[in-house]
Amino acid sequence: MNKEIPKLPEGVVDIASIATTAPVDGCRIFTHYNGPTDQLNGLCVGMAVLDPGSAPHPPHRHAEEEFLIVASGDGEIYVEGKTTQVGPGAIMYVAGHTEHGIRNTGNVSMTFYWSKWLVRKTHSVSRRDVDGAIAAASLEIEKETAEDHGEDHAESRHQFQRGARAVLIDPGTHDGKRHGDR
Repeated sequence: MNKEIPKLPEGVVDIASIATTAPVDGCRIFTHYNGPTDQLNGLCVGMAVLDPGSAPHPPHRHAEEEFLIVASGDGEIYVEGKTTQVGPGAIMYVAGHTEHGIRNTGNVSMTFYWSKWLVRKTHSVSRRDVDGAIAAASLEIEKETAEDHGEDHAESRHQFQRGARAVLIDPGTHDGKRHGDR
């Protein structure tokens, strides 16, 4: 029997409402959310408190992308062979399958939050599909406009094809340049 896991409930989870166990090897885990959402196959968000000198586990890898956010204390975060000293406000991001870990190197407890997720598989759309859809929709608009104004559709289409280009925002620049313009 394949039982579907319900999506995460909306709202607020207070730390006092989370069941936790005694610390294991100097680490207390509080899982605020763990389950699917409308857009994710799985989302796991929580908090960990590390005693001085402890780590939740050795450096490891997993399929999910992940953020770690240091709230208090001092420690080190390891990412693919590089160790960085961290304190309150430090944030780590790793892609899936990237080796990473965190350890409290201070004299007081260290608290950090984590968020990791798996994205739902969706139908991918190629650049050619996007350009084709934009061109087809735009040509239909051009045809209707030309017909409404008694113009020759062939000439209108020719003018459109000379200037048509889809505008894609490069997530690295957010500058609105056209794809290929640099």
